Amino acid sequence: MNRRAFIASASKTGAGFALGGVALLDCARTPRTTPKPTTATELAERAIRDLASGLHGTVVRPSDPEYDAARRIWNARFNRRPALIARCADAADVQRAIEFARAERLTIAVHGGGHSFAGYSVCDGGLVIDLSRMKAIRVDREARMVDAQPGVLSRDLAIATEPAGLALVLGGCSDVGIAGFTLGGGEGSLNAKYGMACDNLMSADVVLADGRLVRASARENADLFWGLRGGGGNFGVVTSFRIRAFPLTHMLAGALAYDLSQAAAVMRAYREFAPSAPDDLEAGFTFSGGPNGPVFRLGIQYAGDAASAEPVLTRLRDVAKPTGDTIAQVSYHSFKTRPGPPPGFPSISTGAFLRELSDDVIEAFLALGATIPPGADLELNHLHGAVSRVPLAETAFPLRQPGFDCFAAAAWLAPEQRDAVVAWVKRLDDTLRPHARGAYVNALAEDDAGRVKDAYGPQYARLAALKMKYDPENVFRLNPNVPPRR
Repeated sequence: MNRRAFIASASKTGAGFALGGVALLDCARTPRTTPKPTTATELAERAIRDLASGLHGTVVRPSDPEYDAARRIWNARFNRRPALIARCADAADVQRAIEFARAERLTIAVHGGGHSFAGYSVCDGGLVIDLSRMKAIRVDREARMVDAQPGVLSRDLAIATEPAGLALVLGGCSDVGIAGFTLGGGEGSLNAKYGMACDNLMSADVVLADGRLVRASARENADLFWGLRGGGGNFGVVTSFRIRAFPLTHMLAGALAYDLSQAAAVMRAYREFAPSAPDDLEAGFTFSGGPNGPVFRLGIQYAGDAASAEPVLTRLRDVAKPTGDTIAQVSYHSFKTRPGPPPGFPSISTGAFLRELSDDVIEAFLALGATIPPGADLELNHLHGAVSRVPLAETAFPLRQPGFDCFAAAAWLAPEQRDAVVAWVKRLDDTLRPHARGAYVNALAEDDAGRVKDAYGPQYARLAALKMKYDPENVFRLNPNVPPRR
C-alpha cells in the first residue's frame, strides 16, 4: 500500500490530523528587509472596496463564510490566515492585486494549485493572489500546442488533450497545479523522452513586480524566459502558458514489487543498467510506508511500442523474482488522472539529487526505507535521456547530468505521529545531503537560502542578477527564493 492508499484508508477510518504543524517548519523564512505584514484590521476599508470594485473576480475577507475554505491548501501543516484573498479572473486582476499589495505593503502569496509542500500558496496577514479559477485551456491539434491558464491542474490537461491524441510532460500527482510544477522544472513522466516540463514551455505571459504584463519567449524577453524555465515563481505571476504537446495515447506502466531482502540486489542491478536505459523508459525505486511495514517497488513507465519494450522489460524482470508485477498497457491520460494523496493531512518533504548510486548511497537508502513511517513515500527517480541533452546554459533548471533524484514526502496521520515523522525526514536529509549534488527545488520544504543556493548550483548567480532586474524589492519571495543581487 503506497502513501496515497494508506492516507485514503486512514481518512475513511477517522484518523485525526493536526491543522497546525511544527513550529520550526511551519513558516517560510523571509528576508530581513521584509516589511511587517499588515493585518486585515489595519487595512483601510476604502482601499479594500476599491480593490474589490476593480476586479473581475472577487475578494474574500476573513469575515466571509468562504474564507476558511479559500485559505486552506493541500498541506494542512500550514494553518495561515491572510488579510485578504483576491480570486482573480484574468491577467488584469493579477495586475490590480499586485498594485494593491505593494501600495498596502502586504506580503504576496500566489495560489495556483495550492499543492506547495512548503506552504508558499498562503501567507499570514498578507494578500493571496488566488489563480485557481483561471482554468481556460486551448488545444491546437495541428500545431501540437496547448495554451493553459495558471489555475489548471495536471488532470485538467490530461483530460483536455486526450481527444486530440496528444500528451504533455506531467507529474505523478494529478491534482498538482501546472504553474508551480512547470516553473520549478517539471519532473515526471516522459522526461527522458521529451525533457522536463519547463523544456517544453514555449512562451508565457507574466505580470511583473511593477505591474507590467509582458510575454516571455525565445524572441521576447529572452532572459526572463530563461529564468522562468526552472527558476520558480521568483520573477512574476504567470497568467498563461504555451506548452508543447506530443502525439501519445498509451504507454506501458506499472511496478515490480520485491521482498525487502531483494532490494539491494535490484538497486545494484539497475545501477549497471542505467547508462543504457532508453529514452522511452522512466524508472524509479519507491519505498512506501504501509500499515504492515515498508513496501519496495521498481516503478516502470515506457512510452515506446511493445516490441521495443520487450527486451527492456525482460532484462528488468530478470534481475530478481518480483513478488508482484502490474506492468500493463494503459491510457496515458487515465494514468494521469488517477487521484493523488487527499488533502487535509500535515506533510513535510525533502529532496536531493545524486549523480550516482554508490554502495554507500544504496545502503543509506535501504536503511531509511526499512524504517519508513506509515503515510510516507521515499522515491529515487532516474533522470536521463532528453533531460541531460539540454545544455545547462539554456534554462535555469540545474539538474542536467544523468543521475537520480531522491524525493521524500511524509504525512502524520495523527498528532502523536508528528515527532517520529519529522525525525525520519531529518535523518534522511542528514544522511543523503553529503552525497547530494543539488536538489529539485519543487521538493524543498523550507525557504532556506543556503539550500536554494545549493539546489541551483552554477545557475544561482545568474538567477540572482535576473531577480535584481525584474524584482529588485523581492516582492515575490514566497517560493524557493533567490534574493536579488547585482
